[in-house]
Amino acid sequence: MSNEKAMGPAKLFKYIAKLLACDVADIKGYRINKSDKPEIHTFEAYRKMKTLETIDVEQMEREKLDKLAYVLTLNTEREGIQEAIEHEFADGTFSQEQIDELVQFRKANSSIFGKGWHSFSVKLMMELIPELYATSEEQMTILTRLGKQKTTSSSNKTKYIDEKQLTEEIYNPVVAKSVRQAIKIVNAAIKEYGDFDNIVIEMARETNEDDEKKAIQKIQKANKDEKDAAMFKAANQYNGKAELPHSVFHGHKQLATKIRLWHQQGERCLYTGKTISIHDLINNPNQFEIDHILPLSITFDDSLANKVLVYATVNQEKGQRTPYQALDSMDDAWSFRELKAFVRESKTLSNKKKEYLLTEEDISKFDVRKKFIERNLVDTRYASRVVLNALQEHFRTRKIDTKVSVVRGQFTSQLRRHWGIDKTRDTYHHHAVDALIIAASSQLNLWKKQKNTLVSYSEDQLLDIETGELISDDEYKESVFKAPYQHFVDTLKSKDFEDSILFSYQVDSKFNRKISDATIYATRKAKLDKEKKEYTYTLGKIKDIYALGTKTPSKTGFYKFLDLYKKDKSQFLMYQKDRKTWDEVIEKILEQYRPFKEKDKNGKEVDFNPFEKYRIENGPIRKYSRKGNGPEIKSLKYYDNLLGRFVDITPSESKNPVALLSLNPWRTDVYYNTETRKYEFLGLKYADLCFEKGGSYGISKVKYNKIREKEGIGKNSEFKFTLYKNDFIFN
Repeated sequence: MSNEKAMGPAKLFKYIAKLLACDVADIKGYRINKSDKPEIHTFEAYRKMKTLETIDVEQMEREKLDKLAYVLTLNTEREGIQEAIEHEFADGTFSQEQIDELVQFRKANSSIFGKGWHSFSVKLMMELIPELYATSEEQMTILTRLGKQKTTSSSNKTKYIDEKQLTEEIYNPVVAKSVRQAIKIVNAAIKEYGDFDNIVIEMARETNEDDEKKAIQKIQKANKDEKDAAMFKAANQYNGKAELPHSVFHGHKQLATKIRLWHQQGERCLYTGKTISIHDLINNPNQFEIDHILPLSITFDDSLANKVLVYATVNQEKGQRTPYQALDSMDDAWSFRELKAFVRESKTLSNKKKEYLLTEEDISKFDVRKKFIERNLVDTRYASRVVLNALQEHFRTRKIDTKVSVVRGQFTSQLRRHWGIDKTRDTYHHHAVDALIIAASSQLNLWKKQKNTLVSYSEDQLLDIETGELISDDEYKESVFKAPYQHFVDTLKSKDFEDSILFSYQVDSKFNRKISDATIYATRKAKLDKEKKEYTYTLGKIKDIYALGTKTPSKTGFYKFLDLYKKDKSQFLMYQKDRKTWDEVIEKILEQYRPFKEKDKNGKEVDFNPFEKYRIENGPIRKYSRKGNGPEIKSLKYYDNLLGRFVDITPSESKNPVALLSLNPWRTDVYYNTETRKYEFLGLKYADLCFEKGGSYGISKVKYNKIREKEGIGKNSEFKFTLYKNDFIFN
């Protein structure tokens, strides 16, 4: 391997394609990350080790190099690395100078030793690689079959699974926690109800909650933008306006989806290559159909990624075949070669849809169908495989006939969609609903009759192996997605059910937490128009008055200005301190450009920033002066939030308090006042804790009593109990 910079996936694929004399699209089987991008191992740690000055890693024996990698992966500090090298290389392989360089190398490159790749020994890799080539099994299954995966049978627990032992070698804390929680729930359920016939699990995503929310918001925004663009294009072509008349949707419930697919596909039928007129699409609904690119009975994918808008006649001719199998034999279709060229050039089709359209695999083969089912229905992430293998081994060892499945969130989302159950993330109720949907899925025909998923094909229909009956794709969908029992869906939608849900959270009693957020706030006293007296506020700032900003997830730029202006313009410091500039400059610009709307090049009404419009037409906005040459205004400060409890970090020379806010709560002590017969609460924050004399960290009795007195706890009140974050009180 050279010391050159590693190739990115795109460049690497081109290089491989050139070596093999094939197309880039023909390269398959690589790993995909959560952003649907190729994930290629670049051996970064090894390549960087080749830059070591005192050690030539290319001349090292493979076993020694593997042992060194193990030492550097598990140890981060000098003492640990030194001790481990002296222990593992007792023959004096490395001098002190070389060890010093390794320590510095490990410290400077800490990030590359924990990127989520599994650390296997060379010996194990030599056993694993041939198996990966020879079978279609994934890594965890092979390791278990070879007896290389740690088993749960050695646990002291005989009836339940030891979740701690199971996660000993999982170094990703998010994955480890996810696995532990799943096993704890299964253990608790077995303890309460006994052994089960079926267990169906959907694992949490391997990201933290904030990252997940951001990812979901990003996807939702992209979907909305695509829907809006499709509708605007359709309306513009249909009637020259920004919106379609509502009447066109009456009796045409799939029209919105058809228009979105029409937009995605560049206004073409993907089976014939013919242009689809928006007038035909709207006025002749029976002329076009939505087709599953690959049969639903194979993919279990009813999402937009597996759907195309096509002429009804060619859809009937295509039947249950893939485009590769069908197009070249159809009378009115374009060739598969033409489809391939169009799809590869498309910027609007998703990668998954491209994969479906261009697959050349024979879906009539058992192994191919099984692979598609596993890819789209079965969750194959690391945490999911650990849970699945552990449960299967546990029940097999105890000779219990419990079937275990780990499904993708995509499948439960499809059940929600088919059953008309909306999902809101404003509360945690959707987790409980999802749990019931997942549990109920074990009662679907899909799981009850496993052969149901592996069907053979006639020319254009599915054949049920058990009954010999021919069934259509729609009939199959009904069989798979039919609710497990009557009124099940009505129950999940009911308000009574929602009110009956109880939540359990992880109690956090630790005291070594962040006492506040890290933002330093300036403060000012002011009397706003809506208030009767003066208060102290933290100061906020619109950093760039010329930026339009964003509306979500929080308002910025001009959107933030307008929000504050409409609520109470006395919040602006300029309004209070420099009224002349406010009235003669700010107010007049706003009056000149109301209502801050204009038409874009496509005729769509959009927002604009009046301050930016003024800057373009007249130059920078300046503070009021008779000659018009006052200082330029680039930002605006405003009185933001009332100053509550805070960590005071005010410099001695400052007239106004400087504060750290967001004091995080630690615990609440509950007292009972026998005189008033009322409960009293004493709240303690992380900021109340400190290092005492002698080095102990906590809160002294003197300080505690001061807070108790300040909080108004009665002198004779009795202490009852302490509540930490996520504790519950049941009546």
